Amino acid sequence: VYNSSLGLIIAIFYGIYLLTGKQKKSLTHIYVVLFFAIPILAVPSLNIIYKRCRAWQNDFTLAITDVKTNSNSALLNANAGTYLMNKSELFENKDKQQEMVLEARKYIVKALQVHPAMANGWMNLAVIDHKLKNYEASENAVNKAAEIFPSNPKIPILKNLIAFSLLLCYFLLNK
Repeated sequence: VYNSSLGLIIAIFYGIYLLTGKQKKSLTHIYVVLFFAIPILAVPSLNIIYKRCRAWQNDFTLAITDVKTNSNSALLNANAGTYLMNKSELFENKDKQQEMVLEARKYIVKALQVHPAMANGWMNLAVIDHKLKNYEASENAVNKAAEIFPSNPKIPILKNLIAFSLLLCYFLLNK
């Protein structure tokens, strides 16, 4: 982004130089051209820079902003889902936790539609489905991650968590 912006600025000012340099112009004429050219170029650029700087406020705002810009990126969707899931765990978001988790799930599912072999996406989907108490879907997701990346050290942990949750549900229902 910055290289292309810098190149554009160099090209524009080189064009101004050519326009004002080929003929013998007075210094006042050059100042008048620059007086109008700089604001015309600077205002839209500053607007874009301001919006982009706000997106860089933290990892969460960057992930959410980027996925809206490029919604067909597996990595951006996975990042947005992960950060949203993590943010749902914060105490101040307890009232919105369920809707944040559901939104995070949408991003993760989109990432997996774009790139089905993304093992981390399947792991994140397993965690989200577990949090939503959809243990069968969680187990399916972790099994899919194990097919793709069998040596992932987190797979046994997730499988044990799911098994424990299923046993707990079984005992609570049969009590």
